[in-house]
Order: sequence, then C-alpha cells, then structure tokens
Amino acid sequence: MDIGTVGLTISTAGELLLGVAVIMVHRKVLHEHHIDKAVEDELRREQFVAIFAIILILLGYLIQAGFIF
Repeated sequence: MDIGTVGLTISTAGELLLGVAVIMVHRKVLHEHHIDKAVEDELRREQFVAIFAIILILLGYLIQAGFIF
C-alpha cells in the first residue's frame, strides 16, 4: 500500500467518524423530547443527510482506492 492510499484511508476514517458523531448527537437530542415538532423534523432531515454523506464518502473512498472501476 503506497503513502497516498494510507493518507486517503486515514482521511476517510476521520470523515466517517465525524459523520457518525453528528448522527449520535442528533439521536441524543431527539430522544430528550425537549424540542418542538419543527426542530424534531429538521433533526431527522439532518440525520438522513448525514447518513447519505457517509454513503458517498465510502463510495468515493472505494473508487479512489481502486476497489471499484
């Protein structure tokens, strides 16, 4: 494995951890029930976007690392 792939792997791991942290915070806030319906809906939308972003990050990694195409 060359140094570029190692750098890409470390960068991707950091991005994925950040995405997971965002989802965890949103889930915790949603479970506290101290927010109104509009904020709850927005948090759910943001969770969906974060999950989609994680999928795109993984797909981009697989393409750049040469596992796909």
